[in-house]
Amino acid sequence: HKLLGRVASARWVADRVETVAGSIVEKAKNVYRTVERLSQLRAGRVRTKVDSSYHLKADQAFMKTKGDFKVDGRQIHLG
Repeated sequence: HKLLGRVASARWVADRVETVAGSIVEKAKNVYRTVERLSQLRAGRVRTKVDSSYHLKADQAFMKTKGDFKVDGRQIHLG
């Protein structure tokens, strides 16, 4: 079964939304997401590929690993 369609605008209002799928493929020119409290991802592996620049800004940041932690760059600036 297939559901195909094209709409100019869509809005969902719900207390809870659940999606169960074998695979999810999303494509967009821009994605903006605002989360008031917690955004959590639980995954077996995570890979982020960025063509240009990657910017992370936080009041506090924490990274922890059980194994090696590798940083590879032409220059590393700390402080």
